[in-house]
Amino acid sequence: RDAAAAATDRSAVLGDILCPRDDGARTETRWDVFLDPSDDACAAVVDALLRGPVGDAFEELCGGPAAPLREYSAVVAAPGAPPQPIHADTAWTDAPVLFTCFVA
Repeated sequence: RDAAAAATDRSAVLGDILCPRDDGARTETRWDVFLDPSDDACAAVVDALLRGPVGDAFEELCGGPAAPLREYSAVVAAPGAPPQPIHADTAWTDAPVLFTCFVA
């Protein structure tokens, strides 16, 4: 949150996220915080994931390590935030265009 609050261009550090407000308030309760995959700690997490079952699934679904990483981010919710509504991240297509992995 500190990096997002200090940023002059919020779109550089925050993505759009479907986020209901608490009780009609204007206060944001959920943030999609972009992470830097070249950061050593972030790269270590991606490497660990790709060496296990997640990597096996992406290998099969995406065709291998040359597939582009579209977004690497953390979804952060404030305590007591309402749940995010069920939604699609892309428009419907006959063939898959995006594979998503959530890690808790």
